[in-house]
Amino acid sequence: MLKVNFVGKAASVATIEVVIDHEAAVKAIDDATLSLGRRVRIPGFRQGKAPKAMVERYAGKPSILQEALEDLVTSSYRQAVKDNDLKPIADPEFEGLDKVDLGSGKEESFKMMIMVEPEVKLPDYKGFKMDKTIKPVTDEDVDKELDGYREQVAQYIPSNRDKVEDGDMVTIDFKGLLNEGTPEEEAFEGGTAENVDLLIGSGQFIPGFEEQLVGAAKGADVDVKVSFPENYGAEHLAGKAATFKCKVREIKDKIVPEKDDEFAKKLGFEKLDELKGALKHGMEHRNYDSAVRALGVEALNKLTDGAEVELPAAMVEDEAADMLNDLARRVEEQGLKWDEYLKSRSTTQDAMLEDMRPRAEAAVKQHLAVRELLASNNLRVTAAEVDRAIEMMAGRPGETKPADVKKLKENDRVRSSVGRLVAQDKAIRLLSGLCDADPEAGKCKQHHDHGHEEHEEHEGHVEEAKENAGDEVADKE
Repeated sequence: MLKVNFVGKAASVATIEVVIDHEAAVKAIDDATLSLGRRVRIPGFRQGKAPKAMVERYAGKPSILQEALEDLVTSSYRQAVKDNDLKPIADPEFEGLDKVDLGSGKEESFKMMIMVEPEVKLPDYKGFKMDKTIKPVTDEDVDKELDGYREQVAQYIPSNRDKVEDGDMVTIDFKGLLNEGTPEEEAFEGGTAENVDLLIGSGQFIPGFEEQLVGAAKGADVDVKVSFPENYGAEHLAGKAATFKCKVREIKDKIVPEKDDEFAKKLGFEKLDELKGALKHGMEHRNYDSAVRALGVEALNKLTDGAEVELPAAMVEDEAADMLNDLARRVEEQGLKWDEYLKSRSTTQDAMLEDMRPRAEAAVKQHLAVRELLASNNLRVTAAEVDRAIEMMAGRPGETKPADVKKLKENDRVRSSVGRLVAQDKAIRLLSGLCDADPEAGKCKQHHDHGHEEHEEHEGHVEEAKENAGDEVADKE
């Protein structure tokens, strides 16, 4: 008889003792022999019809014993999980398994250590009572918001000036050369273009490029000499000096609409004051939402700090490894080699992994606290919510190919990571409602009467009108 005994649990590791008596061993060996007989083709016999002795001779006793033991391990693991309601988070480890001899005729045993989800004891979070800190909206804030709208719909029209100034939009042709003026002179891929619009001072081009166009006349040819950054994405150009042969084709002035009633009408309002009032209302709404979320974040941090839980070593190690892998990926996306990055920091991968351990422990603790919080409030993260979050992170429709979004949705690592973010957001929203000392504080009338959706719809109308206004800005010039 196979006995699966629960020994105890410590530090999120459940210890199980498996005892195999002679009867259980014989049955496991017979089952393994039968299973091998069905799978192994033995000359002279139809598959699965060879006698037991022939299977033993052909497959070999060690193979049969190994298969029998693997079957016993699998069945005992399943029984241990079911009987003790365990929630494993990693593959089991074994003690004494290598010494088990099913053919000995004696009782054999081994221990199985199963890492399980730890028990999490949350503090009395419903007793957390916090005040929102809502940033007031001043007239100066509204003016800055309005100026931002004006800047976004600004247009550039041909200038009467004949020399480039900082802040101008210029249209240029350019051809980039390496080793200019030498026998090794060569144009490089991606270094040539025509009729390119460039806002001087925007930092759109590599450092030093835009400044050398200031003062150039319309129609002039300008040699712009620069050096590519050492961490430039194209490795064949990183750190190299280059000359760009440029022609200034057009100089354009920036035209920003006046801050008046006419501009307000283009955004769907009769008067400038009405537009300012709508902007102020929208800003107050955003500030309120930010304050509510900040309260939820503070409550989640307090919940995490007060949670009592033994952190499984394997979860912490996996979290630290994920953090390190994410860092390595970002470094390589910037055109740097990982080994060179480590060398520049005078460190090693093992040292960085150790440095990340405190952050990994904090992340795992919060993850476990969030999971317990949601479970105790009958909340869960659905597959549809994860799909929507992935779609939002992938960008607006058209920015990311549907096939690429599909790959992200099918990537287990991506789904796990995004799922944790969705769970965290649910926890923040739950706690912001439970822990607000004065839920009515800072709420405007529209919050009471119509809620968040009408605010979003109202701001959407303003944004749409702002976009349409861009085409009309230069009409009165």
